[in-house]
Amino acid sequence: MRQTAKALSVLTNYATVVSEPKPQEVKIKHVQVIPFDETSVIIVVVMDNKSVKNNVIKVERAPDFDILNQISNIVNQTLREFSLEQIISKEAYADFLNSPYGKLIDDVFISVIKTVRDEREMRVYTSGVNNILDFPEFSDIDKAKNVFKILEEKDMLIDILDDSNGFRGNLGDIKILIGNENSFEQLKDCSIIKTDYKYGDNSYGSIGIIGPTRMNYAQVIPVLNSIVNNINDVIKALSDGKG
Repeated sequence: MRQTAKALSVLTNYATVVSEPKPQEVKIKHVQVIPFDETSVIIVVVMDNKSVKNNVIKVERAPDFDILNQISNIVNQTLREFSLEQIISKEAYADFLNSPYGKLIDDVFISVIKTVRDEREMRVYTSGVNNILDFPEFSDIDKAKNVFKILEEKDMLIDILDDSNGFRGNLGDIKILIGNENSFEQLKDCSIIKTDYKYGDNSYGSIGIIGPTRMNYAQVIPVLNSIVNNINDVIKALSDGKG
């Protein structure tokens, strides 16, 4: 996705924003705590999107395998019975905090929560932001600053890629917002051309091209379509084990 952003900015001479495919919802299937060495254990977190994450936790003295297996059972049972909010507040496992291994149990839950949050976090890449300066519309330093500022804020980039304003169509459709048609005051002198691509059954990413309202739409749209087709081919190859 990082290379896609770079390629698009080179091919179009505009700023580009690309998000990685992200599951709409991630659930934990299983957690296993296993020994690593005398002063650390490994937390293995398996999620329903087939992602497996490993985290290492430092401890004063690592319990034996039987104790760690008991802790794993506590964690998995708690995850089945309580919401993530109850786990985050420690309400779900408060009774275990005063046990001999309460500190380790707490650390395991903290690690699991961080893993889920990281997995749900959308990663966004930008490229060609300085291309904005090549257009006379942005010779005004204040206008240029406004655009740069919004392209430096991750939350804003996510909003740009998600901004529908009633024009979100089918997956793969090209969406165009010109000037004031987009909901971002900082981009009122810009156009946004956007499309989505799919990965798996419930995961999708987005690609956006940002330039002046007089951007060459006839040139940009075929390039964007070609890039999306290439991404789909790569994803299919990876899914088929050919990557």
